[in-house]
Amino acid sequence: MSGTAVDRKRIIKSADERRQDIVQAALGLFLEKGFGDTTVGDIASAAGVATGTVYLYFPSKDHILIALHDEFHQGMAAQIMEVATDMIERMESGEAIDHHEPIDTVLDAMARYSVEKRDFAEVCMRHLPATLAGSIADVEQRFVTLLKSVLEQSTSKGIFHASDPEMFAHLINGAMTWTFGGWAAFGHPEDLDRLVRAAKEFLYKALAPETQSAS
Repeated sequence: MSGTAVDRKRIIKSADERRQDIVQAALGLFLEKGFGDTTVGDIASAAGVATGTVYLYFPSKDHILIALHDEFHQGMAAQIMEVATDMIERMESGEAIDHHEPIDTVLDAMARYSVEKRDFAEVCMRHLPATLAGSIADVEQRFVTLLKSVLEQSTSKGIFHASDPEMFAHLINGAMTWTFGGWAAFGHPEDLDRLVRAAKEFLYKALAPETQSAS
């Protein structure tokens, strides 16, 4: 009896833990078998739950893929917010911030994150369910909204210059997310270090404060 009780305690998990188990199981299967060849039953088996349990958390397999996209973008957003928060606090304390510094810090963090989460990036780049493209677009839009806010605050404090922060945010998201994602998913371009250097140079020029861009 005591052994049975211990076993039962071991399998008791919170809803968040169970959901994450399902997401991680799906991630591994999508990498191994591909999205199309993976069934909900496969995911349930890999996660150690009944198929019906998967449907308690996700209406369909497509929605699990959306959760992967969301988790990847949330992690990327966290990298940006950490840098932005520190930068704004330092600026408000009177410290002068060279615009190269936050760009360097953010892009280095994005590169590290792309390496650490390469499995997420590969799945997100390779698999996009057409039936739920609008939901994926919502995930992207939340990321763009964050970038827009950072650019607005940074421009108001003279760190960057973006005459149209919203459109700049769309362009940066497209250029950086898809370029880093392409490296992670397909190995193109091959040299991540060169990619990061080129991205920094691009943003140095694109976001240079007015006093520097005019000179």
